[in-house]
Order: sequence, then structure tokens, then C-alpha cells
Amino acid sequence: MNPSFLEIYVKGKEKASFKYRDTITHRDGDGGTRTEHIDRWEYVSKKILQFKGNCFTFQGALAPGDYTIPFEFKLPNNVPASMLFENRQNHNEPVVKIKYTIQAILNMQDRSVLKYKQWLVLHEPPVPFEPNSSSQQTVPLTVFCCCGKGTSKLDVTFSKNVFYSNEIAYADVKVDNSQSQLRVKEIEF
Repeated sequence: MNPSFLEIYVKGKEKASFKYRDTITHRDGDGGTRTEHIDRWEYVSKKILQFKGNCFTFQGALAPGDYTIPFEFKLPNNVPASMLFENRQNHNEPVVKIKYTIQAILNMQDRSVLKYKQWLVLHEPPVPFEPNSSSQQTVPLTVFCCCGKGTSKLDVTFSKNVFYSNEIAYADVKVDNSQSQLRVKEIEF
């Protein structure tokens, strides 16, 4: 085998599709109405990352055997984590994919190539663990869009700020409605 050089090709792409429903009400001359629903899809596709570089240049023929060629590259700070959101049972749901691949390309002296492509999974930077993580919010209350009825304060404290799937998230919710002229009927999450 007479290789010439080894290239590394890293790329990232975002693809998404969303369904929108427009509702149009038509009025006829007799005062009646007819409602029309128009479904439309919007598609987004953009490149997030693209890098191609020479990883190693060979100095002669490659003897039979296994070889390991170390390499490194720095990812930009602002690239999003890998993601796949798709509900195959409901095609009306959005589909979002952020996918990265890395490809090794072995270029031969006779201009032929050998290629291998692999998914590259990127994670978000870790979030520092904080026990008893809390947040407060004071919300002005209005009725009929503009009539002020005071404020309501919400204080939420979780047992910690990082949870894993299938883990129970414990929280305490405190509502201070003493500065409001409205009753609180329910709290939604």
C-alpha cells in the first residue's frame, strides 16, 4: 500500500422542520363564516462547523499491520451540543437534528482514496452542581390587559440543580400573594 497523506474532515449540520397551521376566516355576503386551515412546513438547514486538515504525511510504503496516528483539533466555543428530536409516531411534531461527523480520508499516491466516517457526539459544558438551587420571580398582575392588580411573588427551591432521567426532582414552591388583589386558583409547571 502506497499512501500519500491522511486527512481529517469534521463537519456539523443543523436540520429542522416545523409545521405551522394558518387559520383563515372567510365571511360571505349573508353574514356567515367559513374557517379554512392551511398547514405548511418550514425547513431549516445550515452548516455549523466545517474543518478539513492534513493529519499525517507518509514517507513511503505502508507495511502490513495496525497503525495508530494521533491527532487533535480545537472545537469552537460556540457550537451547540449534538441533538436528535423526532417523534416517529406523530409526523405533525417538529423534527430537529444537530449532527456532527468526523471522517478519515487516506489518500493514496495513485490518487485513489480510502474513507471512514463516524458520528461525533458533542456535549454541553458541565453545569456546576448546586444543592438547594432556588429562583425568585415577582410578577405584576393585570386584568383586561392594562388594569394593575398588584404583584405576586414566586419562590422555587429545588433540592439540586442537576437531575438525570428517571430521577425524581424535589422542589418547594412558595407563593406570596399578599400584594395582590387577585386570588391564586392554581400553580402550573
